[in-house]
Parts: sequence; C-alpha cells; structure tokens
Amino acid sequence: RLVTDATCLIIASINSTVSLLSRMFIKNILVLLAHMPPCKVYLGIDCGTQSTKAVLYNPTQKEIIARASAPHDLDPVDTSKTPGRAEQHPHKWVKALHICMKEISSALIDSDQYSLAGVGVSGQQHGMVSL
Repeated sequence: RLVTDATCLIIASINSTVSLLSRMFIKNILVLLAHMPPCKVYLGIDCGTQSTKAVLYNPTQKEIIARASAPHDLDPVDTSKTPGRAEQHPHKWVKALHICMKEISSALIDSDQYSLAGVGVSGQQHGMVSL
C-alpha cells in the first residue's frame, strides 16, 4: 500500500534533522505501514532504565504477535562524590529502539494479515525523551 504524499512530506522534513539511527527507525515504521492488511494490531514501546521493549499486540485474538527487547547498560561514572549516581547516553536508547523495531518489523514483513493501527509509548520515571 502506498504511503500518502503528506506522510512523505513529513518524513522528508524529519529526515533532514534526525540522526542515522532515527532514520532507520522511521524506515522500519514505514515498512510496518506499507504492510497494511485487514487485522488491526498495535505497537507498544517502552524505554525503561535497563532496556527498551516493544510488543506487537492483536486485540482481536488477544495475543502478542511479536516482542523484542534490547538492553542499555549504564555508563561508567565516578561515584566517589555522588554515591548512587548513574548515567546513560541517549544514543544507547536509540540503538536499543532500532534493534527492537527491526525484530518487530521482521515479524510483519512475512505476514499480510496485519495492519498497524496505532503506536503507544512509555518511558522511564517522570521524564520524556522523544527517540
């Protein structure tokens, strides 16, 4: 199924400002959107403190079609002055998201029975980082 002109314009404007990994994520979403058959499924993405997880859910059958998870380790930091301190570089979150999306999209490429109807996201604690 063809992506609309409006979607192409949005993707084109995004492409000029996002990183290579983000463009790969958009490409994987387009792969999902290009395979828009009858049964509606929903993609859930959670970027937590230890890993990023993604689930493709079919509410009609009440089943998980695909799931993926990719860890992101903590960066080494000096905790002598600030005990309990931990840091992660955001590129680790983007890389983990890309890994998850690649696994999820590969589950749909071979199937023509699903249509991606929505995407839900959640993140860690009280902050939001758009990947």
